[in-house]
Amino acid sequence: LVEKLIETFKLDKGSWVLDPFCGGGTTLLACKELGINSTGFDILPFSVFLSNVKVRTYDPRKLRQQLENFGKAKGRIPKGASLPDVVIANKAFNEDVERELLRLKYKINAIRNPKMRDFYMLGLLSILESVSNTSKSGGFLRITPRKVSGKDVLPKYLARIEAMISDVEKFNDTLKFPKTKTAAELSDSRQFSVPRKFDAIITSP
Repeated sequence: LVEKLIETFKLDKGSWVLDPFCGGGTTLLACKELGINSTGFDILPFSVFLSNVKVRTYDPRKLRQQLENFGKAKGRIPKGASLPDVVIANKAFNEDVERELLRLKYKINAIRNPKMRDFYMLGLLSILESVSNTSKSGGFLRITPRKVSGKDVLPKYLARIEAMISDVEKFNDTLKFPKTKTAAELSDSRQFSVPRKFDAIITSP
């Protein structure tokens, strides 16, 4: 749909698109593929995080080098580390699963490169439901006991990161406009001011 709208609006390389409710970054990613500069706004920090991780350009070789560190020593858990004291979180994870999630989180936080750290953190966030005792039900989470143990966490995580790196490789192979400017910002679209003009507004509120 975004590609069709870009064609309809007769946008071309170097044009600027604004998505005032960028959500998961679909518009921004499509624009980057077509060489269209884009800016996205969202009021939710996670949406901004997700969009920016998806639209960044990565070196898959460096991502794989970092992946090797996760297959080595387990790593320690900081003293006193725990998940947020939220009722649903306390019920969501078995004790050994929680321990392995915290171990992975600690290793991710030790990654010095902030963009790579975000990439690996998104991988961790994306497996949470599969290792939890929850499932999505409309806009809520429902407690659904599963037979998941701590030993399942690392293999699931490594498989997810491997899939994400493969996606990066495929995306890079087809990327024709690497210098396209694409980013999401934390902002309320009802109250924003930008110094530039945009050629089109494309969104899916």
